[in-house]
Amino acid sequence: MEQSAPLNGHAQVCPRCQNLYMLFVDVWRVLLDPFLSGDPDATASDAAEGFAYLLHRTKELLESGPQDAACAIGLLRYSIRRVKKHTPYKHSSLEVFERRLAGELEANCDPSRPVRTVARGKGRRG
Repeated sequence: MEQSAPLNGHAQVCPRCQNLYMLFVDVWRVLLDPFLSGDPDATASDAAEGFAYLLHRTKELLESGPQDAACAIGLLRYSIRRVKKHTPYKHSSLEVFERRLAGELEANCDPSRPVRTVARGKGRRG
């Protein structure tokens, strides 16, 4: 098994995944962070394209096998850490992700439910 090494203090990344990790860092730095921070020069289309690219690369890793899936999980953790800077829910997002990975929480089995609820104009009921 390859050793993980800290990369710019952000995450533990196996040597095989360092180039892809650096690509994630750049997409976040150049496209996603500025848009989520409200930078007037950042465009929604650039942010959406960057996000779609990151999701596609993550999907490819997940489909490639166990070693690449471990890299994908690391990249997802990195992305959660980056996005939580832009939300009031600083701690819960990464904790929920980790608990789901550990099997402590069930994932929502009906991913279309929140979309239908929002489309009908009804908020979530507690």
